[in-house]
Amino acid sequence: MKISLMSQSKYDDLFKNLNAVANEIKEDNINPKDNDFIKTYYNEKGLIFDESESIKAEIDFDPSSIIEKLDPESDSKTAEIIHSSFTGLDTIGASYKFFWSTLTHREFWEYTQKRWPLKDSAVNIIRARWFFEDSDRNAFARNAISRLWWSANLTFKPWEKEESLKIFESEDPYKYTKILTSSSQLIQDILDRKWGSNLIFRICFLEAFTRIKNKKEISKTKLSYKLSIIFRACLIPDIILLAEKEPLALINYIEEAYEGLA
Repeated sequence: MKISLMSQSKYDDLFKNLNAVANEIKEDNINPKDNDFIKTYYNEKGLIFDESESIKAEIDFDPSSIIEKLDPESDSKTAEIIHSSFTGLDTIGASYKFFWSTLTHREFWEYTQKRWPLKDSAVNIIRARWFFEDSDRNAFARNAISRLWWSANLTFKPWEKEESLKIFESEDPYKYTKILTSSSQLIQDILDRKWGSNLIFRICFLEAFTRIKNKKEISKTKLSYKLSIIFRACLIPDIILLAEKEPLALINYIEEAYEGLA
C-alpha cells in the first residue's frame, strides 16, 4: 500500500504552533503540561490527518506492519527493522522531513513516546524528536525515526560500496549499524559532522572506536567525544589521501593518537 503522509503545509502549521507555544511558555513562565498543544503529546494515540492534510507518497509499504517489532530499549534492533522494512525508500524520499514526522505523529507515536519521554523538557524533546530543528545534518540525526534509518543506511554493507573496505567484510550486513546505534553520542558525533558524509571516514571511525573500546575501560560517550576531536585534527590532506588507499592506516593513526591523548 502507498503511504499517506501529512502534507508539507500541515507539518509547517504544527511546527509553527509548537514554536508559538514555546514562546508563550517562556514569556509567561507556565508549566508546559498546562498547555493544550503540549498535552496532545501525552495522549495514548497519535494524530489523524484528513485528506486535506495528506499526500500520497511513492513508497509501497505499510509502516503499521512493524509497530509491534520496534523496541524503545534498543536503537540497534529498531534501526535494523526500520531500514530492512522500508525497502522502497531512497535517500531522496528519506530527506523529506514531513515523511519522518508523519511516522512519529502517527504509526510510531507510542514508540516515540517511550523512547523519548517528555519529562521536564517537553518542548525541546518534541521539537527535536517528533519534528526537526537545527541544520539538516543535525536534524536528521535527532528525529526519533530518521536517525535510525539514516544510521543504518549509512553503515549497511559498506564493503559492497567501497573496495578498500572489503577488509572489514562481515556476515552481518548491519555490523557497523550496531556499533553506531549502540550510543546516541556516536550517532550525533558522526551524523552531525561534515566528514561523517564520507563512507571511508565513518567506517574507520567506528572500527577504531570498537578496537579501542575492547581494550580500554572508558564509557562510549567519552570515547566517542575524544575520537571526534582526534578525527577532526587528523583529517589533513596527507592523511585523507592515505585513508582512501589504506583504511587500516587511518585506524592505526587514530589508535596511536588516542594513546597520546589518553
